[in-house]
Amino acid sequence: MTAVQTTKSFVPKLRHHKATDQAYAVFNGKAVYFGRSDDPQSEQKYFQFVAEWRASGKSPLALTDEITIA
Repeated sequence: MTAVQTTKSFVPKLRHHKATDQAYAVFNGKAVYFGRSDDPQSEQKYFQFVAEWRASGKSPLALTDEITIA
């Protein structure tokens, strides 16, 4: 692989937010939180979100427990 990643193969990394002890990743400039960083389900939620994100043409979908106000 070259030093420059193409946008086709780029998947945001799962990170640790120290202040809240949450696992998160940044998709299209927006942080998406997946729960406590020490919870194995957080990683599962991340992988599920990435799969849905890639399947939908890389546009982030709302998590099922996320509240949206219009």
